[in-house]
Amino acid sequence: MKKEESKSKLRPDSTVKSKRGSEGGQSTKDLPKADMGATGMTNMSALSSQSLDIGKKDPETGAIFERMIIIVPYKSPDSVKGIQNTFERINLEGLGLENSRYLNTKELSEEEKNNRKLDFLGGFEIMDKEFRCFVVEGLGGEGHSMDQFYRANERERPNDKKYKMLYNPGVKFKNRIY
Repeated sequence: MKKEESKSKLRPDSTVKSKRGSEGGQSTKDLPKADMGATGMTNMSALSSQSLDIGKKDPETGAIFERMIIIVPYKSPDSVKGIQNTFERINLEGLGLENSRYLNTKELSEEEKNNRKLDFLGGFEIMDKEFRCFVVEGLGGEGHSMDQFYRANERERPNDKKYKMLYNPGVKFKNRIY
């Protein structure tokens, strides 16, 4: 088939991606817009505020834990040392331990695992040849472990390649997973 014949074989309702990524050769201005009414935004706000209220109404089963992700270059010893020292200090205080040797070998008892008010940090670190990614979780709220950790490791500038923090104290979780 010739090019002109193949073009005529397209159904009128079919769409073709142009080189610019728009469909059927239309500009993005001509494409129908998604309905982003106030209802969708209101529902999201209600959902967000509902998750915050759960922890206040029922601290035994509500959302009281927070999570944070920090990404730094692999070769950034000052940032890494600061994050690790803060993590260790908060856990020594929260678990009532004397030194880090006890912290490294500490296993939580069943009572401690079920104690939602035990104020310590959990998490892990992932490393490759370029970056280190710290995932941290703990008891949220002013003065608790996550608040202390955030204040000790606050950003001095907006997120960039040298230091990226993903954290929102308004987002809470019902259970620990780390």
